[in-house]
Amino acid sequence: MKFYKYAALAAAFWAVFLWPAFGHTHCGERKALVDYLASEYREQKAGAGITENGAVVEMFHSAARATWTITVTDPRTGITCLVAAGSDWQDTAAAEHVGLEI
Repeated sequence: MKFYKYAALAAAFWAVFLWPAFGHTHCGERKALVDYLASEYREQKAGAGITENGAVVEMFHSAARATWTITVTDPRTGITCLVAAGSDWQDTAAAEHVGLEI
């Protein structure tokens, strides 16, 4: 009986906290997503890095619109996912120039 209780609790946790995050993931071909960021938000690649498991993390931003996006690409499949995006981007040097703390 304890097994079913824990299974139900785990299922409830998954449904409430984890499932919505997976349901809103936007993934696709890297070139198409990069072209979309450039055309819709005027975002250009600002930097990149490789994770421990080999995934490529890229940062895009638009100085004109102050928007930013972070993507992760799986090198085995070539699929790129948008994992975070936002507004009010400030370059560190520019922010320090006007006295903002980051």
